[in-house]
Amino acid sequence: MPACGTGAKGEEAVTLLTAAECRDKAEQKMVEAANNPALRQGLIETAKAWLELADKIEQAEALEAQAKGK
Repeated sequence: MPACGTGAKGEEAVTLLTAAECRDKAEQKMVEAANNPALRQGLIETAKAWLELADKIEQAEALEAQAKGK
């Protein structure tokens, strides 16, 4: 579901992340958490949020594929 969109004049283009990219970001945060005890809990929560976003993206992609198949 990677896509770029352009908005009205003066708005920036937006690039959407893929589920795989979100999972990569989650993995990076877990590595950071392992190496930074002071920030561990916050980094773990951030990693969980990236994983949740990846799941939502996959669900949206599945719905989009299903809609196109009808």
